[in-house]
Amino acid sequence: MTESIFRIGLFSNMHVYYGIVTALVLQFSFVYMPPLNALFRTHPLSAADWLAPTVVAVAGLPVVAMEKWFWRGGRAKSARTGALCTLTSFRSTSPRGRRASPHMAVQARVE
Repeated sequence: MTESIFRIGLFSNMHVYYGIVTALVLQFSFVYMPPLNALFRTHPLSAADWLAPTVVAVAGLPVVAMEKWFWRGGRAKSARTGALCTLTSFRSTSPRGRRASPHMAVQARVE
């Protein structure tokens, strides 16, 4: 979740799209199928009722994009020059045989 969708490819993980479609089918089933309305005590929603949740969901997209930009260092230049910044978790033992602390470290390299 740290890379741009344009960098990793829009269809690089089809399981995400299967999950989205499944969630939407279930959501619309709970809302619009009469047997499920009775079971879950719901009622069909109008288009106006869907407006607020849709606006909130879409408003979150630029927030996530800005967060990714921030965690990448906020430098658009790094994408053009080929700099790569990755997070690595240390879970090995130290040279003295003690367990290393489970902190996150940033490693940067230029390709």
